Amino acid sequence: MGTPYETRVAWYPTTSPGDTAPLEAFLDDLPLPRLRRLLVLGKTEGTASANDFGRDFALAALGQSLAARGGGDLVARATVIMSMGTEGIATPGLTLLAALDGAPAPGLALGAARSAPLQPDQVTGPDHVEAVIAATEAARAEAGLHPDEVVLVLVKSPVLTPERAALLPRATRQRAASTAASRAVAALAVGVALGEVPPERIEAALAGDDDAHARRCMASSGTETLAVEVAVLGNRGTGGVRTIHGAVLGDLIDRRAVVQCLRQAGLAFDADGVLVDAARVPAAFFKAGSTTDGRMRGLRTTVASSEVAPDKQLRAAASGFVAGLLGHTRTFISGGAEGQVPPGGSLFACIVEADG
Repeated sequence: MGTPYETRVAWYPTTSPGDTAPLEAFLDDLPLPRLRRLLVLGKTEGTASANDFGRDFALAALGQSLAARGGGDLVARATVIMSMGTEGIATPGLTLLAALDGAPAPGLALGAARSAPLQPDQVTGPDHVEAVIAATEAARAEAGLHPDEVVLVLVKSPVLTPERAALLPRATRQRAASTAASRAVAALAVGVALGEVPPERIEAALAGDDDAHARRCMASSGTETLAVEVAVLGNRGTGGVRTIHGAVLGDLIDRRAVVQCLRQAGLAFDADGVLVDAARVPAAFFKAGSTTDGRMRGLRTTVASSEVAPDKQLRAAASGFVAGLLGHTRTFISGGAEGQVPPGGSLFACIVEADG
């Protein structure tokens, strides 16, 4: 039957936003002629603000490394998404996935797509929504997945710098420069593409008058691009060498939901509640959200009132919560869950290797 289709997964720590040695090591082990799609998902230190040029530095370094290794062909097959901010105890690193062509086989599948660049006046508007929907559908098709087989959609969504947004009409400039609005637009559009969100509810949801939300999307935003980047992960059929699993959490400390997800993935905990086969989890992802007032299970916190941005606090808190469950600090952690989960919720996903 020939060599089966496979999606390889690895996580490497990085020494700085411009560290490309992990990517080069991963590429060294790949049969590049079989490479259909490469996903480089970076989480590194930085302010994650509109003027955080660490994203541009990281993207330039990774792009140069890809071009040097495989020229324009490899660059075209690579999707690179950088997310800044590793507050707390999350280790900066690269999560790397490679979809290798082969005979149909069950298990983890990867697809990705990129939209054309949006015009500034399209950001967070209807054209932005349509761009995300189209990119999600294209990425899902590349992965060969049905909508109900999709477990996680990763989106990088554009947001305007204050300077660029200032050139727009007053009615649209505030939303176009909002990282939260960009994430919400991306997530709700993914929800439309996967049949979770009726399109007519998007505008009300963005205005805060509707709690419509996706359940399988982690969206981040950045000023480094005007295009939409989408990566879709899911499971073809049942079984396989690697599979991906996900769970929606009621709040950021919903341990039960994460534990149930890990157990359903075939992982075990000992009598003390410690994950005993964490080595079978080569990649984990967490999207941290909170209520609008920052309360946690009815008690006041300073998430919404501190001088420290909520996203930074959420990433720091989530880093400890997830590390305590998985026993390591290798998780991709992102803050700001607008439109991605029910209000106040969070999202977890993990890739698991088959036992033995």
